[in-house]
Amino acid sequence: MMPVIPTCVAEFFTWDARSQNFRATGRDYRAIVEALRAQRLGFKDDVVGFSKLELSVAREVRPYPH
Repeated sequence: MMPVIPTCVAEFFTWDARSQNFRATGRDYRAIVEALRAQRLGFKDDVVGFSKLELSVAREVRPYPH
């Protein structure tokens, strides 16, 4: 049986026939969570607490003039 996806987030998901699950890209995570919260829809969030990743620039990159 195919799970039901709320219409407020349906655009972010595609059906994966191999795993029999809906999938969304990680870049859409925030938009999905915000849309579900705005509609006051409960959901199970299995994302483990993540920490901020500190990165530094290894070298200066100058844009090309166009």
